[in-house]
Amino acid sequence: MKIGIILLCRYDSARLHGKILKKIKRKNIIKYILERLVVVGDNYPIWVATSNEKSDDPIVRFCKANSISFHRGSKSNVALRFLNCALEMKIDYAIRINGDNIFTDPDVIIEMIKLAKTGKYSFLSNVFNRTYPEGVSVEIVKVSLLKNKITLFDSYDKEHVMSYFYNNLNNSDIYKFYNQSFPIKKNIKLAIDDKNDFAFATKILSKMNKPHEYYNTGELIELIEEYNIS
Repeated sequence: MKIGIILLCRYDSARLHGKILKKIKRKNIIKYILERLVVVGDNYPIWVATSNEKSDDPIVRFCKANSISFHRGSKSNVALRFLNCALEMKIDYAIRINGDNIFTDPDVIIEMIKLAKTGKYSFLSNVFNRTYPEGVSVEIVKVSLLKNKITLFDSYDKEHVMSYFYNNLNNSDIYKFYNQSFPIKKNIKLAIDDKNDFAFATKILSKMNKPHEYYNTGELIELIEEYNIS
């Protein structure tokens, strides 16, 4: 069984233009995400999937300059872009990470990979009931399932990639991964969507006393509370 990680990202974000390449402490957001994904280990392939629009050329230049594998595909049909990237990678299970998830949690990914490797589930997600803060979302899908079902996707599903599976799979095919490690804080958002989120992430990173990639979500929440970051 081959498992790979796909980072979906675009450059022309409406609320924070070019956010994926914006820098915090002289490092691009995409670099933070990739460094955290490397911690997952076991040499899982990590690819960036962006669009074939000229506006996303800066992301491709970054990937080439940093020897990062990438795939270019449809701007609007994100699900198809994700699928074609997975097929090019020749993987059996694809892990979806979003480009606004600067604090994606390697510990969560590792635990979910263990469950995927059992082969019992076609779709695994930690998004159900939001027991993790927004920005720590992880979804793993069996590539053959996505390939077989993608023709049934409506316009919303094409944009949101995994929405079809939340609504149309039997419970036996799904693993709902819940947080049981720390109390959930409903008001904490760890995704970067706009300039306020960017400022929040900057404050968090400025208070770290060890490499950022070794902070899991629980430790990030402790850091936020210790320094009253808002």
